[in-house]
Amino acid sequence: MSKSGVLKAMGRLIVLILLAAMLAVGAVLVLAIEAQPRIDRTSVLTPEHIERAKRIIKGQHQQRRQAGSLQGMRVLAQDVDTAANYLAGLYAGGSASVELEDFAARFALSVPVPVRAVPGFINVQGRLVQTTDLPRLEDVRVGRLPLPDRLSNWLLERALERLQRDPQRPVPVDALRAVRFSANAMNVLYTWDRTLPQQLRASMVGDPDAELLRPYQSLLAERTRAQGRGPVSLTTLLQPMMQLARERAQATDAIAENRAALLVLTFHVLGERLSRTVPQAAAWPRPMWQRVTLAGRSDLAKHFMVSAAIAAHADTALADAIGLYKEVEDARGGSGFSFDDLAADRAGTRLGEAAAQDQRSAESLQARLADGLSEPDIMPAVADLPSGLSAEQFARRFGDVGAAPFEAMQHEIERRIAALPIWR
Repeated sequence: MSKSGVLKAMGRLIVLILLAAMLAVGAVLVLAIEAQPRIDRTSVLTPEHIERAKRIIKGQHQQRRQAGSLQGMRVLAQDVDTAANYLAGLYAGGSASVELEDFAARFALSVPVPVRAVPGFINVQGRLVQTTDLPRLEDVRVGRLPLPDRLSNWLLERALERLQRDPQRPVPVDALRAVRFSANAMNVLYTWDRTLPQQLRASMVGDPDAELLRPYQSLLAERTRAQGRGPVSLTTLLQPMMQLARERAQATDAIAENRAALLVLTFHVLGERLSRTVPQAAAWPRPMWQRVTLAGRSDLAKHFMVSAAIAAHADTALADAIGLYKEVEDARGGSGFSFDDLAADRAGTRLGEAAAQDQRSAESLQARLADGLSEPDIMPAVADLPSGLSAEQFARRFGDVGAAPFEAMQHEIERRIAALPIWR
């Protein structure tokens, strides 16, 4: 065969290999991508969910630990399922379910295909099987495509290795030692060392994100030195913070700037040092303590800003649940259930949602707040709303959270918020 004939034959072979590869990829996509999600659940966080999470964290905090000691954390089956579904919605816009059983956990996950040009959903299901240390994957299917266990676990190991190298990982993965499953709960075993709290705080905000916060911290330090310890209206601080966000967003990202401004202002309103969550902030100018108020009350300012920051950084379901949990907890023995506090929670949530919904919404909010608004523009009238209700008083008047009388009060609060000048 001549040289040209050899080249032609090689060319045909390469074309055939490429066609075969394309057909194989196409077959995989057909099997892996489905038109509908197999799991489609609404992410609902209730006050009870928040309370149980608080108890878990508090229990870990109260334990006496020695460096290198093995610690355990028990999470109920229903909370594992709720957390999985919440995180699937938060990070991938999908849904998930987890069903625990003795020595294993069955899971299912449905997320939209991340490429807009490819419609459909990626549906994953399988089992996590308990071992002497971390669990292994079995019977994993992506759509109608079964994955060999060896491939599934190789992918899992690579993902864990990548998480270990990621400075912004949500938890220090290398501290995990074992996971134990039963039908009622999941037990996580981890090794304690004294740097773990610092690692957790540092993983929340990495260096690039921390640098976004610095200008707002500096602005607050400058403002508080000029204003003194207060009391000072929340809008007096919110206006210059959002004005700075508007200026900086011309060269950066409006959503990121809004989140940074709200987070820094929230820590200031709470009277907490930003460095408790962002270690880098210890070297920045520190704002002078102030009593920040909304409608003349510091508690309303705190409710408003905490919900705004949570909604801007997460979603409204989490912000609403935490605000509602606070009111239910107060009714059980604190200051009592207060619909005026709940109104501040919802008003703050609405603002935080608008701050990070999309670029257009973020820029529009910057413009409205930077131009200067008064308190009645962002916070509804609450003087006539029931407050300080004990658990017994709340039960007599409103039944329970979700009952018709309670829902009527919720709707009234939402009506007042929707009528605020900032949302017209």
